[in-house]
Amino acid sequence: MIRLILLFLLTGLALPAAAQQTQCHLPERLSVAACDSRSRDGQDAAARGTPGDFDFYVLALSWSPAFCEQARDRAGVDLQCRRNRFGFVVHGLWPQYGPGKASGWPQFCTPTAPVPEATLRRALCLMPSEKLVQCEWAKHGTCSDQPTPDAYIDKIQRLMSTLILPDFSKGGSQTVGEIADAFIKANSGKTLTAAHLRIDLTRDGKLEDVRICYEKRLNQFQACGQTVSGFDPADPRDRGRRVLIRAMAPS
Repeated sequence: MIRLILLFLLTGLALPAAAQQTQCHLPERLSVAACDSRSRDGQDAAARGTPGDFDFYVLALSWSPAFCEQARDRAGVDLQCRRNRFGFVVHGLWPQYGPGKASGWPQFCTPTAPVPEATLRRALCLMPSEKLVQCEWAKHGTCSDQPTPDAYIDKIQRLMSTLILPDFSKGGSQTVGEIADAFIKANSGKTLTAAHLRIDLTRDGKLEDVRICYEKRLNQFQACGQTVSGFDPADPRDRGRRVLIRAMAPS
């Protein structure tokens, strides 16, 4: 039997983070295989850094329709791209270095056991892939100031509960600045500005990720600075960049 979690889609221009999917179906059994990113060709899998030794966090939100368009024939995407209909999902919560370090972020800071099934089940309606949860914990979570996968997922859930996400479900074309402005307007009164955001695109110019920078305690936003990749909506050279937004599939 499939476990069904109903999440109500609210009307209007902005949606609470939990309402970016109309419903979330989880299978009865989940895979708890450890992250295998280190064995994949072409990936930077070198361990570097020390847990807790970083400068700020990046919350990366992935636009699921763009991912599913590219990954529809890939194995392991059934939960995200076939069973469910998602808008923004969590790509990860990344410890980040400020200027002056040899790399932009720490990764794979300590060896770790696989994330247990109970923790996976708590995470999957925000991060809808067992492999994604496993690899985000192994690559980024082990470098955070959170001692366990449960604590790391708790931080992500807390951040997402405080965000209002703009409704891009109909797709279309917007500029980098307009996407940032939609996030700022949706979260008015929360001190979010363009300097706290980065917009990342696919190779063919579609919205891929929105990255939000937070100070290390996760109590307030922080300017992303030069170490966070993506288009900078506070930079006039990037602000007018045209972005295609893939529409969510009909329910």
